[in-house]
Amino acid sequence: MFVVGTAVPTVAPGFGVLLFGRIIQAVGTAVVLPLLMTTAIRLIP
Repeated sequence: MFVVGTAVPTVAPGFGVLLFGRIIQAVGTAVVLPLLMTTAIRLIP
């Protein structure tokens, strides 16, 4: 989801599409970041 959110603003023809892509990117980051933190905490005590 993060990759799609990053690719959409790259080819955005207008502000609405740019905003939509940034929202998708934010949702993707909100999902991935806690998972990465949890994995790092479990691997490095």
